[in-house]
Amino acid sequence: MPAVSQPHLPKEFVDGYLRSSMHSTHSDSLSKVFECDMHDLRSGCAVRVYNNFANKTTLFVSVYGTELVGSPLTIAAYTCDYLMACESLRLGADPDRQNTFGDTPLITALVMLVILAENTLGPLRDMAIPHQRELERRSERCRGIARVLVQQHADVNFTSPDRITALSLACTSRDWDMVTLLLRYGADPVAPLHAVESDHPPFASLDDFRQYCALVMAISYSSRPSRLCPCFSGKALADCHSNGVRHAYPSHFLCACGSEKPYGRCCALRMVVAGEEWDEEDGFGFIVPKFPPGFSLELGKMAASILPPEQVKADCQECRATEAATSNLSTNEHHEELTQVMRILKGDLEKLCQDGILDPGYLYALSQVGRVPINHGKMQSKLYCKSLAQEWNAAVDAYIKKGDDERSAADIEEALKLHSKLGALFRRCDGGCGKKQGRDVTKLLRCSKCQNALYCGAACQKAHWKEHRGQCKSKSTEEQPIPAQVVFQKHIVDAPMTIRDELQLWLLLCGRFRMQWHVY
Repeated sequence: MPAVSQPHLPKEFVDGYLRSSMHSTHSDSLSKVFECDMHDLRSGCAVRVYNNFANKTTLFVSVYGTELVGSPLTIAAYTCDYLMACESLRLGADPDRQNTFGDTPLITALVMLVILAENTLGPLRDMAIPHQRELERRSERCRGIARVLVQQHADVNFTSPDRITALSLACTSRDWDMVTLLLRYGADPVAPLHAVESDHPPFASLDDFRQYCALVMAISYSSRPSRLCPCFSGKALADCHSNGVRHAYPSHFLCACGSEKPYGRCCALRMVVAGEEWDEEDGFGFIVPKFPPGFSLELGKMAASILPPEQVKADCQECRATEAATSNLSTNEHHEELTQVMRILKGDLEKLCQDGILDPGYLYALSQVGRVPINHGKMQSKLYCKSLAQEWNAAVDAYIKKGDDERSAADIEEALKLHSKLGALFRRCDGGCGKKQGRDVTKLLRCSKCQNALYCGAACQKAHWKEHRGQCKSKSTEEQPIPAQVVFQKHIVDAPMTIRDELQLWLLLCGRFRMQWHVY
């Protein structure tokens, strides 16, 4: 198990909590954000295992000797873990996601507040006296969780299967500040009257009812206040992460490369500029990390986007050791090493062109784009591949306009242009008939299983199946390459080199750096 990472919250926010009256050093009250339970959640959100990971995952957490199963936000509300609730929201948890009992996190937090109020104010008060201060701290954390959920625009009018609402529970706990907050955020003032016969009647006395009526009369609701940004900057969402401006990725958050190290001590040192943006899915908004197009997950996967899987398995451990050694280099030293690799790469490619092995149009496009279009199927970002293909094809068009190549424009396009998966734009039938898409047939059909092999019809697919079957389900199945990609793979990628040279080459070929070709 890796070392416990820091909470994905502003450091000053966490420090403020630790100095506040909510914080407790009691063993049962320590926040899970400082334990291993939240580490996998952070890691999954950083590398984006799938979109909105925090809202679709389930945690198994041991609390008070009991195993709890549920969403991170639900567990935080049930255990009165204020920091865990805040971090779950920061990572993208939906404040209205219901638990197995049909309750939202807001309902859960306020039910816990009612239970704690009964222990501190009700008939069990004398038994609770030895633990009075701890119960007060827990109540304060529960209150804080409910307040944060309301400020994140949780549904304040949600009715639980037990016919209770957030407002009726706030009345039951006699927390008039919470009642005021809920009314200001649009809670239905009539709702508590429907909960009179529930397990948590809202009014214990006529005085409580009169006080509630006075609050309702005093608060004039027109529209709920603006949602606060879940980054906990204290700013309104419209003035923070949803303002259309990319925000800097915090240096103490886990890096998206999968190294499980803080970004500031990982890819930030390699000049990878990361940010954060606002995203929405099914009407729910959350903050997502944004790394450069083509940014791969960890060094082993960087290798996998270039080298065959069997070679990656053999070399991965040694590569990690090399990466650890190079991570100690200063930015300038690292840049000098990369510059040297670029010089060598440029010289090798120019020599291949002079010898008539490499297409000169390929070298021209590479000099304009600055990134090598490596074609390895499904192992690269779709956005990166599409963006690079567009840049590359524009450079090929510019090469044709120069008029230095005696070939026809159609022949140059066929030899050099790429489609959105970084394979050949003008592809041939894999069945061996030689028919080309866009030339002999309008469109080639893809194999329904691997989606990579291309055929002009069923007859060619059947004839090719015996040869294709072994690769059909392999992630290493590649798109058809252009001839220059075959040359690059054979003479550059497959050429003998040291592990350290391979590491530097991977950094260049995985989209982490744009090569300034004219400088070298």
